[in-house]
Amino acid sequence: MNKSITQAEVTNYIKEWFEQMDTMPASSDFFTLRLTDDIKWISPDFCFDGKEHFDDFLQGARAMIKPNCKHTVEHMVIRETDGYCEAILSMHMVGQSFEDSEFKGQLLDLRSKEVWRFVRGSSNQIKMSKCVIEVA
Repeated sequence: MNKSITQAEVTNYIKEWFEQMDTMPASSDFFTLRLTDDIKWISPDFCFDGKEHFDDFLQGARAMIKPNCKHTVEHMVIRETDGYCEAILSMHMVGQSFEDSEFKGQLLDLRSKEVWRFVRGSSNQIKMSKCVIEVA
């Protein structure tokens, strides 16, 4: 039987995730290693089932947002249920868009409400199994 997912594990996962996302890396490997194979991702401009599609999401973000943006978790609630753990996040992202993106070089200042679901993988590592992002 898998042990419960701790608040510290979730907090660390989210911290590391956004530290990497802020750099807009060329490779999605860091992220896909932390997703379940069958992750369900729902966001305003990109929805998918299966971690093999995450790279498309990342490449789309990289085409719009310059590296060194800043994601800030303004509020987080973590709750445990049978079989998984959920984090409810109030996020703030500030970054510069590229001139040739749909945002035409504008400074981006976006807020979102996000719900991330975590399960413990077979290697005992926690993995994201669902992500729902709503623009606030």
